[in-house]
Amino acid sequence: MQRLIRVSIMGLTMAAMIIGTLFTGNIQVYAANGKTTKTTNASKSTYDVEKIEIMMAATEILLSKNFGKNYSVSRKDNLVIINVWQDGMATGAVGVQAGLIDKREWTNMTKSIQSFSKSIYEEFEPYGANVNVNVLNDMNTDNVLITYLNGVKFYDVLDQ
Repeated sequence: MQRLIRVSIMGLTMAAMIIGTLFTGNIQVYAANGKTTKTTNASKSTYDVEKIEIMMAATEILLSKNFGKNYSVSRKDNLVIINVWQDGMATGAVGVQAGLIDKREWTNMTKSIQSFSKSIYEEFEPYGANVNVNVLNDMNTDNVLITYLNGVKFYDVLDQ
């Protein structure tokens, strides 16, 4: 279960790097309406909605290939929210807590998710966006198992 997540996240990380190269390699090719200006400082209060929306669409394509229908991508202002889940995640967390599954499996999976979160943030950041990546409980997607913001872990259900 964790191996499948790790492989999916690694694939997403590589794809995010490729997409980032495409979108940042020559901004004039991808700029909407012929605009060639770019906001490069995420600390500015402005953000480029058009480019963020394009990046979100590309991210959805990658997620659908790796997670099927088990993902969502949304935006609130300049915060992009990516939720993913896979069958067995909640059971895996319980197994680690009970000592039935080696905690190193969970740790390796969270490192892969952190790598994905950091990579995807690096692709959105030039356009003034922050990225929140959540791994959801597959048995109840209202509950979060792991949360990263811009590549920094904010919550892990097993750290409680």
